[in-house]
Amino acid sequence: MNYDKLKELSDRIGTIKKDIKNEQATINSLVLPLFSILGYDIHDPSVFKPQYSIMNDRVDFGIYTNGKLSILLEVKHHTENLNLHYKQLFNYYSPTDAKFAILTNGIVYWFYADLLKDNIMDSEPFFVFNLQDFDDADVDDLQLFYADNFDTGVTKQSAYSMMYYRHILELLADYSINPPDELIRLLHREIDCKLEVCDFKHIASKVFAHLTNTNSEVHTMTNGSDTLSETEQKAFNIVSELLSPTYEASFNKGRYLYITVSDIRVCWIYDGKNTWLALPAENETTLSFNKDKTWIELSHIDDIKSHKTEILLAAKRVLGY
Repeated sequence: MNYDKLKELSDRIGTIKKDIKNEQATINSLVLPLFSILGYDIHDPSVFKPQYSIMNDRVDFGIYTNGKLSILLEVKHHTENLNLHYKQLFNYYSPTDAKFAILTNGIVYWFYADLLKDNIMDSEPFFVFNLQDFDDADVDDLQLFYADNFDTGVTKQSAYSMMYYRHILELLADYSINPPDELIRLLHREIDCKLEVCDFKHIASKVFAHLTNTNSEVHTMTNGSDTLSETEQKAFNIVSELLSPTYEASFNKGRYLYITVSDIRVCWIYDGKNTWLALPAENETTLSFNKDKTWIELSHIDDIKSHKTEILLAAKRVLGY
């Protein structure tokens, strides 16, 4: 894959974005150039099939490798919130033999597979690539989809690795705040620790925090200003205001900013390459690493205000009042 061309396309986005007025322009200006860089013959209709028919509907592209349908690609305008279109791609996936699906607004690309249940698209992407914000590790992962290298089995195995790696980090981040007693007892026994279990738990929490590059201390609003990023601080202020006066919010800081009420998590804020708001899925009454979540990408932190209803409903579900 030509890294220089990828970087050139990335650099152009800021200049051309204002002139991309609709979905077709997003396809022509952003999506097709990326897949061309990935080595696909975007002009060969036997490889890159536009308006690919699926039962009584059509996905933007069906991508073939070695003569077989491998990837479904659904494109939205670059201003679109991709969360609003997950269900559409989910419905396209099962009736086909595709092994992967990509939902994109031309800038952010969400890569999905059926890792948890055969032929049922997962609820969360195993890989997210941001064309405006990537590093060498992201490019290495993207190369799994380079046309000349693409192998369904290898790519799916890598997708499992990415998914479980993320889950382990989320689990360790949870443990940095509140490690389970059974794990603490196991570690305490295995290293023949001479400290009391309660003292050892604090040490173990710090280790988990170190492993995930997190801060395991619990912070309250009174001392949060010097421990949160500017984005996290503003996010907490907004969510706290949205929850008030019904609920009084506080927070824990780990890998994510966990916004809580009475020590029960209502939502997460992830401030990384992109900023995300995570809420418990509609069928969940807890917010945890191993529960279904709704991830909402935030173009600007003030976008949280437009999700007031979802946040209040989430609080009601997890708190029970």
